[in-house]
Amino acid sequence: MAEIDDYFKMKMLEKEGFTPYEQVKIGHMQSKKASGTAIGALVTAAGAAVVGVGGWFWAASQSKNAKDVAMAYINGADKRIEAISALLESETTRRINGDVTLNQTITDTISGQQSSQLTANQQASLDATQTVMTGLMTGQYSQNPIKVVRVSGQRECDCDTCGGCR
Repeated sequence: MAEIDDYFKMKMLEKEGFTPYEQVKIGHMQSKKASGTAIGALVTAAGAAVVGVGGWFWAASQSKNAKDVAMAYINGADKRIEAISALLESETTRRINGDVTLNQTITDTISGQQSSQLTANQQASLDATQTVMTGLMTGQYSQNPIKVVRVSGQRECDCDTCGGCR
């Protein structure tokens, strides 16, 4: 196919008045000349190279941004871990202190060393109960509520032994 094209080119050049040498030289120069496809390929390759270099720079900047974002996430995670650790430590301390208080309360209750303060109502109730218990234990509540007084004659006499009451 290239031979046919060369033939037609030479025939055209003959009409223009070129010598056979000039025709061969022009044909040779035209065959060396870059075609539109080659120029398009070269432009495409150059564009691809520019895009590739630009993409490389963009990827490098994006990787730096990604690194910065990752570091921010890591720092945030570290802060959350520290906060959770502090919370866990305080919770552990509260539980230990609560266990000590509970153990002390149990020990005091068992040994009888636990002290307490009564309220005014509790103290009044305790006093009334003690009064009733005292009266029951002394026999005060088993006595006749009407006092019997011994009399001899018209006078009262409180003694059983004198015999001289009149």
